[in-house]
Amino acid sequence: RVLLAGGLAAVYFTTYAAHHVPNLQVIGSATLDGALLLGWAAFIVWLADRVKSEVLALFATTLGYYTSVMTSVGSFTLYSNLVLTLASVFFLVRNRWALLSSVSLAATYFAYAFWRFYHQGEWRWASPEEGLWKGVYFLMCYWLVFTVAAFLSKHEQFSGKNRALFATMNNGAFFGLFLLTMIQVRTGGFWKLSLSFGTVLLVLAWLSN
Repeated sequence: RVLLAGGLAAVYFTTYAAHHVPNLQVIGSATLDGALLLGWAAFIVWLADRVKSEVLALFATTLGYYTSVMTSVGSFTLYSNLVLTLASVFFLVRNRWALLSSVSLAATYFAYAFWRFYHQGEWRWASPEEGLWKGVYFLMCYWLVFTVAAFLSKHEQFSGKNRALFATMNNGAFFGLFLLTMIQVRTGGFWKLSLSFGTVLLVLAWLSN
């Protein structure tokens, strides 16, 4: 397993260097290189499921999130995050890999924050010109997928307080990033966000009983 992981990592970072290291560059398109990196991470995910190795799946998913963050081309980060989120929830339901889903939760929202607030080497608020909804639709999808995971998982380590903590972190990250996006873009809609999200949480609380 150690040798296998080392070989998989070598291929990944060779592909990374093929675009991002000037002296080794043979791939001119950042989008193409990002797609190749994400594809290789997907292969590692498939392999991890085949050999039933959560460590290998965690390794692949982490590489996938790294790819999505450093490939800042259009909406690549947002789409990649959604694919990785779905993969982690699939593993949670299928193989009951709770650690992978917890890491994915943190990485997904961090990658979104990086995409939304980090530009040209500095952190800044979203501007009105960027609009509110471009990334928020994806933010909603992340929250929905992780919420479904909290309801569907049957893992013994993902019950009781752990399940409540996972759901709370998901709700808090979603609400916080949505609110931070609205600060400069659409400040007048805060009451609508709070009322709508509060209603959804009350409905979910009722369904969970």
